Amino acid sequence: EEDIKKYKSILEAESYDMYEEMVQLECNFWVKNPANLTASKLDECADIYGKAVLVFGDSHAMNLYNIYALSNRHPFLIGISQGGCRPHDGEKVCHYEALPDFLIKNDRLISYVIFHQSGSYFIRDSQGKLDSQKAFDGDFAGFDKLNIDRTINYLNKLILDTNSKVLWVGPFPEYRR
Repeated sequence: EEDIKKYKSILEAESYDMYEEMVQLECNFWVKNPANLTASKLDECADIYGKAVLVFGDSHAMNLYNIYALSNRHPFLIGISQGGCRPHDGEKVCHYEALPDFLIKNDRLISYVIFHQSGSYFIRDSQGKLDSQKAFDGDFAGFDKLNIDRTINYLNKLILDTNSKVLWVGPFPEYRR
């Protein structure tokens, strides 16, 4: 019976819908696309709390946004993130193309930008596969220079085009089972 309780507890902890768990507070906003943010609400929050911190990236950035939101250290926080979205992928369904315009338009409202993504897309296994369990099980073949360079180039261009302060938070340790 004790083992069943443990199993149910683990299953419950792993089976939540991350999108339903995103923290939304008075001036903590999380969206997939910056077009879904209301300019008047952003202005109102800036008037009350000063400049925002903006967190963007993939599902790991969603976690980082929630950490910041729950810490209560940043009363004005914007999260623009989506699982499976990385700047080096160039996916049209992701928010990366819209982010520079959002930052330029809202320059006066944002103090700095934090980027975060899963590190598993920067490493390859011996078959050349990214995000591979094998790479975590000892079949690590090396870093994917192309994706690292693409990400650095995206962030550098973002800084140059928007004059934003950008902090890249490196990957968190991942338990991959």
